[in-house]
Amino acid sequence: MKFNLFFVIALSVLLSCGSKDTASQNVQSSVGTTTNKHAKAVCDCFKDKISFNDDFEEIGEDLQKMDDDDAEEVGECLLKIGKTIEEDLDKLKEKKEKKAYTKSLIKSFVDCECADKLMDNIPFDDFGKALKEAKKELKRMKEPVGDDYPSYDENSYGSDNAGESLEYDDY
Repeated sequence: MKFNLFFVIALSVLLSCGSKDTASQNVQSSVGTTTNKHAKAVCDCFKDKISFNDDFEEIGEDLQKMDDDDAEEVGECLLKIGKTIEEDLDKLKEKKEKKAYTKSLIKSFVDCECADKLMDNIPFDDFGKALKEAKKELKRMKEPVGDDYPSYDENSYGSDNAGESLEYDDY
């Protein structure tokens, strides 16, 4: 469970760290700066906990091996940032402003240093292999199940003689 949670968190770090000011003209220019700070803060939550220079398997192992105190510390750190982001969104009145803020935040996540380090470890050459496996899985899912399951006889359930063969006297 801890591994799955932190794998998702690691992916959020992959998307975290700081873009240029890319907020729309309708939102204050400070939005880009604010979202950059949030993205950097997400990256800092993992500082000294995992190495972004490792490949994904090693990062996953680091997350799995993280002791409970470190895991709690990272979780609390991420929740604090999430609360700050929520407060920022609450201050924005227009949906258009919230949309621009969110776009800026996502761009900040993608453009940060730790995300760049993680992207260095993406096995881009394996993308074709992953597509082939996905196609096989889809094909397998479309194939009929076969005779592995017992057939359903609609006459055996709810009939008038249901339970006649049971011997209640033995109890």
